[in-house]
Amino acid sequence: METSALSSRTSNNFDFIRIAAASFVLIGHSSDVLLNKPLLWDPGKIIFGFSMQSLGVLIFFIISGYLVTSSFENKKSLSIFIINRMLRIFPALIVVVLLSVFVLGTVLTTVSMHEYFNSQFTKHYLQNMTLYRMYYYLPGIFETNPIGPSVNASLWTLPYEFTCYIYIALAGMAALLNNKWVSLTLFVIYFSAYIFFQDEIDRIVIPIIGIDFKTFFIPFLYFLAGSLYYKFRFSISYNFWGLLICGAIAVLVKTGYLHHQFLIPVLPYLVFTFAFSSVVKLYHFARFGDFSYGLYLYAFPVQQLIVYFAPVKPDLWMMIVLSFVFTLPFAVFSWHLVEKRALSFKHKFVKMTP
Repeated sequence: METSALSSRTSNNFDFIRIAAASFVLIGHSSDVLLNKPLLWDPGKIIFGFSMQSLGVLIFFIISGYLVTSSFENKKSLSIFIINRMLRIFPALIVVVLLSVFVLGTVLTTVSMHEYFNSQFTKHYLQNMTLYRMYYYLPGIFETNPIGPSVNASLWTLPYEFTCYIYIALAGMAALLNNKWVSLTLFVIYFSAYIFFQDEIDRIVIPIIGIDFKTFFIPFLYFLAGSLYYKFRFSISYNFWGLLICGAIAVLVKTGYLHHQFLIPVLPYLVFTFAFSSVVKLYHFARFGDFSYGLYLYAFPVQQLIVYFAPVKPDLWMMIVLSFVFTLPFAVFSWHLVEKRALSFKHKFVKMTP
């Protein structure tokens, strides 16, 4: 299939896939928050060996690897690239943190306002606005909920995502992105290293920012796989034979004949086959706005609120429906009042650059 129309919103299904990925996370977390246990019947587990929420997160990293690499190659300057990435991540994050601390927390906390605002938990939670070293608890909040008092467990992925952006910037500055074969060689080195030295790699922690490789390396490899699919975009065909090979690899992984990391090149192929499908064309899915990031940011605290206030515990299906119904308005708010306005500054910074 021809993929020359790369990241234009009117030539691919990326917007739909992002919403689907955020929905996978919401569905997986519905069972976690409601019952404090994973889905009994989880398609992600059955097909790929990891949960629906993990599948959603990895899809985000795959798409991000593709689009961020494209963004870097088409940048006007390195500073503009970094600013654009910050505009995508930070404004919506800052707003959801402030709302959690000053609205949700002050209304629901079971401790006094003095204790609440002087607590280390509150001060640490506000540090989430800086992105690194995420904290998840506020004093006196959700203490009786089944999953525990975490306010927004979904935030954990954001520093790892932004670290991938930094990697692209550093690799690009070092001219390692200039040649697709160099990019492929680096990926093979990282991929092989994790297969043979996983125990050693999992013990690595980047000081100060607190990035631990045990959590980081798998999403990082999927991000790099997405980046590679961009670098080799004119050499890859998305067709029946490719899907057949992916299916065979998935079966070999599932039956234990291949290391589970061999799914890393498979999942991106499936994602991009759908993204560039000439049969399914959901090109205008986000015509009212890109609600995926807001859906991802607000779903977990909304789900905690549903469980906290529900007079009768809903069943899982009702929990999923309620989660969508009550989270979507926040996602719409986040896009139209925060994200969209923040992203409009991209053009202003470009004009300021000589």
